[in-house]
Amino acid sequence: MSIATDIQANIENEAIADDTMTDLMDWCMDADNEGSHYTGMTYEQGIRDTLDWLSGETDEPPHRG
Repeated sequence: MSIATDIQANIENEAIADDTMTDLMDWCMDADNEGSHYTGMTYEQGIRDTLDWLSGETDEPPHRG
């Protein structure tokens, strides 16, 4: 399976709750307004952590890790 297929399956199976996605979006908006939560992390690392979570590679959302 591809990462995109894994992500779609997790969303369709509601493995990723809507409130968790809303919480992540709010957390990102806070970072836009107040500055990064992870000054030692690259943009690419953040993307990788998010893709790992969305694809089911990890159960820990990136903003709670």
